[in-house]
Amino acid sequence: GEEGRDKEADGADAEEDDGTLQFRKIVASGDVRIDVTDAEGGSDNVAIRADQLSAQGDQVELFGTGDQPAQMIRDDATLESDYFLIAQTIDAPGGITQTLIAEGPGKARVDGADVPGKAEVDPTGADQERPEWLDVTWSDRMIYTHDAGNHLIKAFGKVKCDRQKGLQTSVLEAEQITLDLVELRQGDDVDPRLVELPNTEGRGRLALRSVTANENVHFETADWVDPDDQLQPPLTRLTIEGPKMTFDGAGQNV
Repeated sequence: GEEGRDKEADGADAEEDDGTLQFRKIVASGDVRIDVTDAEGGSDNVAIRADQLSAQGDQVELFGTGDQPAQMIRDDATLESDYFLIAQTIDAPGGITQTLIAEGPGKARVDGADVPGKAEVDPTGADQERPEWLDVTWSDRMIYTHDAGNHLIKAFGKVKCDRQKGLQTSVLEAEQITLDLVELRQGDDVDPRLVELPNTEGRGRLALRSVTANENVHFETADWVDPDDQLQPPLTRLTIEGPKMTFDGAGQNV
């Protein structure tokens, strides 16, 4: 196929004293596919799909086309946009900060294992097989940073967050939305009031510390007999609108 077609590498002055070969820049175009597999057999796998890739130093650029955006696919999440810039910096104490910038429209989906629904809504437990997911779409740009278990997502433009958990759905729309998340590890002393997001077995759980939405904010959450049949009225519905909304995950305050 076309995998890796038209690859170029500038390797001048790139050989180290120990004989290993280091590339200053790598460019690949035409149905670029890169798969990174967790060497320890875990679920930390990443797949990259793009029309063109350019890598130099600690930065990687991914380019898509109008028909086929660039993709970053993890076991539990997928990011899509026509352009990604991925950068990695080493902090003074030895930590690593990863930054991903998407320019132009894009979307992200986080999938999780099946989760139990709300027993008070469906005592039979029929909703227990419903998947949990979170979708985020934006029209302008998105900036994602990750360091030491902290995840920060900032989306700009016409931003929309959709979430489903069991028989409950929620929608948040605004011109700018910031999600502050923390990765929960086994044995951590965790505030039980934090809102956990979808997770895949074997990975750290994500919990929502806070959400900030600015400009033309519309938030709606509802409980349904069947979320797939929204022609029927919901059991309960809450709507909030205004210029700004903040959500404190620990305090459960809006």
